[in-house]
Amino acid sequence: MKTIFIIGMGPGVSSAVSERFAREGFAVGLVARRVDKLREYQAALSQAGARSAIAAADAAQPGSLTAAMQDLEAELGAPGVLVYNAISHTPGGALALPAEDFERE
Repeated sequence: MKTIFIIGMGPGVSSAVSERFAREGFAVGLVARRVDKLREYQAALSQAGARSAIAAADAAQPGSLTAAMQDLEAELGAPGVLVYNAISHTPGGALALPAEDFERE
């Protein structure tokens, strides 16, 4: 089965991407910090007939993210597509931000 993992699942882009890939027959792995929100997205995908799995992780914590990816891979298989859409809500362009802001929680 074709599989996509989305890191930084949330409303907007991530949600639209998950729905689009699900319509194309992909299994969808969702990663975000909040399990309650992940369950909501998973329920919507399930109602649409898609296979999905969730894993809570903080993308700024490599160990947490690695464990989440391993859990999703064990359940859905290796991803053919990976979307990284984690955000920090920091105003300004990426080139203007200090490097420390990319690792801030």
